[in-house]
Amino acid sequence: MLRSLVGSEMCIRDRYKKEPEEIKTMRKAAQVSTKGMQFSFVKRFEEAVDAETKIKHSKLASLVEEDIFRPEKIKIKTLKTDHIDICYQPIIQSGGVYDLKPSAESNDELLNEGVVTCSIGVRYRSYCSNIARTFFIDPSKDMQKTYEVLLGAQQACIDTCLPGKEFSEVYKACEAHIEKHNAELLPGLVKNVGFGMGLEFRETGSLLSAKNSRKIQAGMVFNLVVGIANLERAGETEDKKKTYAIQIADTVVVNEEGEPDVLTIESKSGWTDVSYEFGGEDDEDEEPVTKKTKVEKEFNFETRPRTTKADFQVDDEARKQHQADLERKLQEEAAARFASGKDSKKEEVKTKAIVAYKSSADYPDLAVRKNTVQVDTKHECVLVPIGGVMVPFHISLIKNATKSGGEEGQLAYLRLIFNTPANVNSKETIYKTIVSHANHSFVSEISYKSKDKTSIETNLRLIKELQKRIKDREKKKEEEAMAFKQEALVVTKRGNLPRLQELQMRPVASGRKSQGILEAHENGFRFSTVKGEKIDIMYNNIRHALHEPADNELIVLIHFHLKHPIMVGKKRHSDIQFYTELGEANESLDFRRSSMWDPDEIESEQREKKHKQEVNRRYEKFIKDVENKITTLPRALDLAFDIPYSELGFDGVPVKSLVRVKPSVNALVALIEPPYFVMSLDDVEIAYFERVVPGIKNFDLVFVFKDYSRAVQKVNSIPTDKLKDIKDWLDSIDKKFYEGVAAVNWNKLMKTIQDDPKGFHEDGGWAGFVEESDGEEEEVSEDESEYTEDEDDEEEEESDEELSEVDEDEDDEEEGSDEEDEEEGKDWDELEQEAKRDDKRRAQEEIFEERSSKKHKSGHKSGHRKHH
Repeated sequence: MLRSLVGSEMCIRDRYKKEPEEIKTMRKAAQVSTKGMQFSFVKRFEEAVDAETKIKHSKLASLVEEDIFRPEKIKIKTLKTDHIDICYQPIIQSGGVYDLKPSAESNDELLNEGVVTCSIGVRYRSYCSNIARTFFIDPSKDMQKTYEVLLGAQQACIDTCLPGKEFSEVYKACEAHIEKHNAELLPGLVKNVGFGMGLEFRETGSLLSAKNSRKIQAGMVFNLVVGIANLERAGETEDKKKTYAIQIADTVVVNEEGEPDVLTIESKSGWTDVSYEFGGEDDEDEEPVTKKTKVEKEFNFETRPRTTKADFQVDDEARKQHQADLERKLQEEAAARFASGKDSKKEEVKTKAIVAYKSSADYPDLAVRKNTVQVDTKHECVLVPIGGVMVPFHISLIKNATKSGGEEGQLAYLRLIFNTPANVNSKETIYKTIVSHANHSFVSEISYKSKDKTSIETNLRLIKELQKRIKDREKKKEEEAMAFKQEALVVTKRGNLPRLQELQMRPVASGRKSQGILEAHENGFRFSTVKGEKIDIMYNNIRHALHEPADNELIVLIHFHLKHPIMVGKKRHSDIQFYTELGEANESLDFRRSSMWDPDEIESEQREKKHKQEVNRRYEKFIKDVENKITTLPRALDLAFDIPYSELGFDGVPVKSLVRVKPSVNALVALIEPPYFVMSLDDVEIAYFERVVPGIKNFDLVFVFKDYSRAVQKVNSIPTDKLKDIKDWLDSIDKKFYEGVAAVNWNKLMKTIQDDPKGFHEDGGWAGFVEESDGEEEEVSEDESEYTEDEDDEEEEESDEELSEVDEDEDDEEEGSDEEDEEEGKDWDELEQEAKRDDKRRAQEEIFEERSSKKHKSGHKSGHRKHH
């Protein structure tokens, strides 16, 4: 019998004690409770009081409940709605009637402006959390003292939640604190100060009462509640305001060492956080409040117009303050980063000289023929006649070669454009060599004419083939240098494997699509196709694991963005995607108008919806099984699947085409169609909004990385109505952003920063750069009378040069782009450039007209005042 009792006691203790994974889940539940209190109840409560809206307790509770089931409404972007549930409907009470039991309900009485209590209990993956707060409107000094005594009593309870203490000691600590500071409050104190929580909202035998002698253990989680009912406000005659109650509750985790963790601490419970001062008649004789109340921080009930949208004002003001803090932090990090001077200059790059021939004696026999362009494929060079002397140029020095003319007996022209420090592409292998010799003289281009069209075409073909050979060789060397050898996959031979069947992979392994199975083993994933091909992806090589369910798309996918590329087929890839296509909706072939009540249509829609839900469930189960498996591995791995936020998505062009770009916790992604776009947010230093001009329908967003040698990432053509949403998102992830009217020549700017990053930040860094840009724009606006067509033409010429440089760089990056024609007339690229110039000129003219009108109006007003 004794053994049975001991076993029962051990079982209860084990049930109270939570594993790390359970505590992690309860933290998420507490996050929902806290955000529900902050961004749902408090927001709606303040709106109702500010607008003097009459609303029932039950109605307000229903609205808060609805917000909890829509995480984006309470600013939660990382948790799934399917896993969120409530422990009870939010309990909201005011007007002199208060029930502090967990079983209480919100009644149908109207919200009263006096003392309001709110309790919110939320489950996440069935694990519970709880929070309760009491809010005061125009409170008296006595009410403040009473609240502060109770707040101190709760803190005494938290301090007592230590391993080895008895449950009863927590309650006694509360009693002792109240007796010391105001013993008159003891009769109204609740009979317990909380209970243990887990899968059950109130675990059996876990009451924190005066008679419970059980021991507290590390890993226990408590709903710590301190409350006093039937309090009376001195001098108050109105029944609904005379009687009030106070309740404060938080979710607390007991640690092995140190103080307990309060999981709901983000919802502040200090007096200045829960009290609202309107400056009514009751406060005339009291001393002025020197503390900054919550009302002063967020609202101004006396002076703010009723029609003002408080949320946007608060968000804008808070965002500006946060951005200022981020600016200071950015400057401090830059000062620490470049203090040693290690990164103040670019590292010296060793460059090897490119030599075609050591001397003229090594010229081939074909060089004997004068005044003809000749291609030496053996030595990889082109010999051209200059002043009667054959001069060799290594093929890597030739940027482009084109042919024109030669029709109907006309002369044929061969044009050779060379790489120079002014136009060499930074991605070219020869870039470092040319830049290191920038003080030398370079030949920009040479043109030759000939009546022999065949000879010109032959030379052009040989030059192109030689260029392609060099590019292929350099690409192969680069791939070999970047080679990453994965560790061998350790195959799980026992137990049930996390497995996902009937998948397709992109990129394809052998030229054609084939279905396969994705399995999670001891140290990595293995994808096996029906053809017997195997692709292994190690856990430690995955930087981002992403999952997109079939919400608004006809595809479900899992995407891995790798730290190091792996071989798939004959190429190396950093992005591997596994997906299931759901197919397209059925279409009627007889083109008859279908009815929404057609039974076949309804059945088809239901079948498609059910199929989509089944596929989503299969993927979610696989992801959950993988995450559970990884937590059991001996090696600690930071691998968690991330779901992009569809509600924060926006249209843009990050690579080549217009796609839906979506933020996730750790990255900005576009995964539905290749080429995929995955940008790690940890690598980003700042974001810059370009072309933010009133009246223009879209703008560009540029991300500058902490590694200044890395090219900036642009997302072009974003709709203007998404500007505020993107700013809010960047601010929420602590990313500093700037904005400007004009586009920036980022290649030139980043080269300047790389030359002296320390000096750049000492001169003001990014803030200084933006101020200089704004200053230049202001100077232009001040000198509007000096604006002439000649200046406009100069600006256009400069923009033409920049556009041509960008176009040439893009042409070099794409295969087959070297074949250009020099035929007469404008090609599509030239027409597109001309259209861009026209758009830019019109935008500038609109800006100047707008500024001119403003200046005219301001001058008119000042003159009018002087006259009076």
